Amino acid sequence: AETGVGLEGRFRAWHVHPEYGLLWEVDLPNGTTTQGANSLLELAFRGGVGIPTWRIGVIAEAGFTGVSTSDTYASHAGWSEFLGAYTKRPLWSANPAQGGRIDSAGVVRMPVFAAGTVRGVFLCDRLPPGDTDPSGRLYATAVAAAGLAVVSGGTIYVTYTLRSRPVS
Repeated sequence: AETGVGLEGRFRAWHVHPEYGLLWEVDLPNGTTTQGANSLLELAFRGGVGIPTWRIGVIAEAGFTGVSTSDTYASHAGWSEFLGAYTKRPLWSANPAQGGRIDSAGVVRMPVFAAGTVRGVFLCDRLPPGDTDPSGRLYATAVAAAGLAVVSGGTIYVTYTLRSRPVS
């Protein structure tokens, strides 16, 4: 029987406030966008344009209607970015791949300076918050079942793991 390899990713996110403690913690399986899959294929099999510097962003609850595999960095009609947690999207760095998986090299920290409600996270290759430059790449999105309140003065923490799994 023929088998292939699939990739599945999971974000773990939590919000801590110095006065209130842990406010929430979620484990979010990601959906890979077609744009993200194409980026991996181009890089791995065609020597595509440079290895991306991946960054974590936060999805806002306001106006959220859903995420889609057809979402791109430039166009994602069902969601927008929450802009109250960073002035530059933080870098996601990974440990070397081992045992068919790659994990965060550390925890991404995003200080919240504007209270609001978030819905999830995303992984992209561009720095500026709110940017939708067509040259950007959106690899993955992950959303919670409902909105998650964030409090100014707190911090959102995120880790990400991507692992291979056999597919038949």
